[in-house]
Amino acid sequence: MVKKNEGNLKKAMNELLGIDGAEKRSEVQAGGAEERKEEAEPEREPDSPVSEEPEQRVQVPSAAGVDMASGRGTQVRAESFAMPVMDTPKMESVITSDVIIEGNVRSGSNLKILGEIVGDVACEGQITLTGNITGDVRASSLRFNSGNIQGNVTVVNDVTVEKQSHIKGDITAGSLIFNGSAEGNLMISQNMELRESSVVIGNVSADCVSMYNGARLKGLLDVGGSEK
Repeated sequence: MVKKNEGNLKKAMNELLGIDGAEKRSEVQAGGAEERKEEAEPEREPDSPVSEEPEQRVQVPSAAGVDMASGRGTQVRAESFAMPVMDTPKMESVITSDVIIEGNVRSGSNLKILGEIVGDVACEGQITLTGNITGDVRASSLRFNSGNIQGNVTVVNDVTVEKQSHIKGDITAGSLIFNGSAEGNLMISQNMELRESSVVIGNVSADCVSMYNGARLKGLLDVGGSEK
């Protein structure tokens, strides 16, 4: 009877121990799972406030001159503008001092004459003459440094005649600065200056005339045009 009671007591103790062990194992397993879960999940940083980008304004050159939207938060304004128009500089052709040309000369660029031309000269630019021309001269402007011209001179803009320069023929120009000698009529639409070394044999007409001391004129002088 005593042995039977001892067996029942051991069985009861084992059952108690078995239950307690299972509970302990389940607690240990649950704890390990939570630790693995914490290791697997990274730490999250607190959300940082999103900063709003300031509105930007960009100017874009355009011929249309209208406003255009190029996305949220950015406004593009198109403005029309005009590029300045620059005059293309003319090139220069040179006739050297050892060259003699017999025949007419025509140039679309500036022309520098150091030699001699027997024939008419037509130039769309400026003529710079340090030589001789036997023939009529037509140009946009003329700078006569020295030499001789035997023929009529027709210039759209300004003419400058320096010392040691002689012209035998009529001069028609917009303006004239004269310090050489001339045999012919001078017909100037704007201003004319007769410098101290100038000698003119012929009639002179201009809108305004300035004569320096020493300037000599033999002919009629018409200033400002005739009255109607």
